[in-house]
Amino acid sequence: MCEEMNNKRIPQALFNANIEFNVYQYDPFLEFFDWNENEEKWKPKGKNLLIKDEVGVGKTIETGIIIKEFLKYKKNAKILIVVPVSYLCLQWRNELSKLFFIDFYDYKHQKCDN
Repeated sequence: MCEEMNNKRIPQALFNANIEFNVYQYDPFLEFFDWNENEEKWKPKGKNLLIKDEVGVGKTIETGIIIKEFLKYKKNAKILIVVPVSYLCLQWRNELSKLFFIDFYDYKHQKCDN
């Protein structure tokens, strides 16, 4: 898994994030991205990804790393985050903003920051 990542291949999303890194949180990233040797950058594999896990293991961080790197690849990307209850929508919004500086449209609350 992480042997694929050397200093050159660390996603830039990690350098601009306000998080502590855990190795297992890179697994979803490596499921979604491949390293392109010719261009020396991460490129999406062209498939969808569902991130699900127990409470408190870092789904927000895993998702934030993927979104931030994907937005470098495709600036006007449309990304859907589905949460089961409305208070989690606000929590995700706050965490992605605080940890990754990502603002997004909140369908439930009809707010659009950026």
